[in-house]
Amino acid sequence: MNRHVIIYLILFSIIIPFNACATALDDIQARYSAFSDFSVGFTQVSYFHLLGKKVNFTGKLYYKKPGYVRMDVFKPERQIIVMKGTKAMIYLASEKKMIVQDVPKGIATQNILAFFSGLDSIENAYIVEEKSPHIYLSPRKGKGSIDILVKDDLVREIDVIDAMGNHSHIILTGYCFNLGLKEDMFHIGH
Repeated sequence: MNRHVIIYLILFSIIIPFNACATALDDIQARYSAFSDFSVGFTQVSYFHLLGKKVNFTGKLYYKKPGYVRMDVFKPERQIIVMKGTKAMIYLASEKKMIVQDVPKGIATQNILAFFSGLDSIENAYIVEEKSPHIYLSPRKGKGSIDILVKDDLVREIDVIDAMGNHSHIILTGYCFNLGLKEDMFHIGH
């Protein structure tokens, strides 16, 4: 399987776009903006339609204001992914190899960073439907859908179906806030 496809699907599935205009989303955004940083564990089951393959991922996501993101993927293969702006640095532990790639514009400009930091809104990109405890996002252009399960103003589960028919289910557990994460943690090798 193409390693870059998996990396982009992981990034797309975890770093998802949000619309900041609706009341429930405002409440969620306000909750996250009260914290300087956080970590959360994730499990992800992705089905890649064209490959006819299911892949299970586990790992931990770290976020620090203003806009530092690190994903430590433990399974199926150890990877460290750091996003800064429009660049993604991926360290593949088994190969002892670092890859630096441009993040596709759709991911770089429409991601959870904007949601957590409260700086940007991408309200024109999605049709939002709120049916507590779910928030449904449908792209205004293109195909796919995002279903977000919210509990206690925290994102707990995400279902993503992309335009290619790939499906990912992500469960977020064990949030920890205001950890005092240091910036050097967001450099590969730490």
